[in-house]
Amino acid sequence: MNQPTLEPTQPHNVHRTTSAELFERTMSKGWSTFISGWGWMLLATVAVTVSIGVGMILSWAWQGLEYYLAVSGTFANQRPLVWIAYFVSITICAAAIQWPVQSGALMLALDTARNAANRDRPRLGVDALFIGYRRYLAVIASYFLFMCCMVGAMLPGALLGGIGWFMSRTLFEAGRWSAPSAPWSALEIAGLPIMALGGCVAFAASIYINARLFVFPMRAIDPMLEPLKPIAALRATWAATHGRVWSSIGLLLIATAAVSMSVFLCCIGIVLVGMPFQLALQAAFYRELFDPDDAVPPQPWLGEHPPRIPV
Repeated sequence: MNQPTLEPTQPHNVHRTTSAELFERTMSKGWSTFISGWGWMLLATVAVTVSIGVGMILSWAWQGLEYYLAVSGTFANQRPLVWIAYFVSITICAAAIQWPVQSGALMLALDTARNAANRDRPRLGVDALFIGYRRYLAVIASYFLFMCCMVGAMLPGALLGGIGWFMSRTLFEAGRWSAPSAPWSALEIAGLPIMALGGCVAFAASIYINARLFVFPMRAIDPMLEPLKPIAALRATWAATHGRVWSSIGLLLIATAAVSMSVFLCCIGIVLVGMPFQLALQAAFYRELFDPDDAVPPQPWLGEHPPRIPV
């Protein structure tokens, strides 16, 4: 039986539709998935919320310890140790709980989207939530690569902002030394435009990377297509969004707006509406980029070895 395959440098469907058509199709499929599979999306959202809650509780515990040490007067001596322990514990929490659970939630959303398109295909159901742990190394490597891409993209803006801050402080200290009684507030804010420019550059870079890699973790652990190593999955996702950047940015902003607007309904709105719709939109976008035609439901990859990834 022939299994659907995918060349990472030639993603399915991207070359067939324009950017506007891709956006329209994704919105339509995302909305239909949200309506028909809301219960499954809610389950995925609850899993993500619990994983985030564990991280928040851990963060509050370390803040409480920091406050206790500050009040007791021993914080000055223990500050470096507390900060190192805090960073290590938060990283372990993200790697052990948050990243695998969030990956499983994305797989559950994708399974729901595929089932909405073809109800005859076998469903993963709740089992999809545990894919993140079954492919744990791929999950950790994927999120680590994503973070590296984000840091690398935002670094020029951060350096530019740092230069602006350094200029501002240098001019202020120089002016204060030459004339202690003069108002040097104007010199102090002289570097603010450069700092603002650096912030804008970093923000734009983060939006661009998020848009290009919007569905990257999903491609790295998708059990219904041929397995790809994290670096190959990153290249496949980058190639899939090539020439479709504005569509990707538009979908990212809509998903973010859905979560942000649901804040007005407090936590209930985020759990019931915002995050389920974001998951549905991500799953629909992934299907537009990588899934075979709806008439041919994707089946698990049964090949003995992954295909060779062209360089």
